[in-house]
Amino acid sequence: MAHPDARLHHSFGIWPVVLNDTTTMIHWDPPRQAVLQPQGWPLGEARVTITVKSHRHGCRVTITENPVRGPGAGIPGPIIQPLLYVRNIETLHRLAFLAEGQHPQTHSAGLSHTAPTPPALPPKSNP
Repeated sequence: MAHPDARLHHSFGIWPVVLNDTTTMIHWDPPRQAVLQPQGWPLGEARVTITVKSHRHGCRVTITENPVRGPGAGIPGPIIQPLLYVRNIETLHRLAFLAEGQHPQTHSAGLSHTAPTPPALPPKSNP
């Protein structure tokens, strides 16, 4: 079982540009919530909250992510959130496949994991 301040060493990227860094557990409240702070320097750090709530078909897992340090923290929400949304939806799909004992490549076209509506972007203003 992980506790606050536990660390996970990880790599991310695509060869030959692979970065090695650390994710720190900030808060652990099983089975309801985990709050993590992944580092991905030189891009920065983020605060990721994974929340699990009861649902009539099992549970509903949500991920929220916000840049908190480094260059990513300076990117306006309407620009960064759609990018994070796409990545986190993929993460949730992979988590569902693992939890249900399925393999993504053999899963039928009847995908039962639906993505929520992406965050709304502000309307464009005409100068």
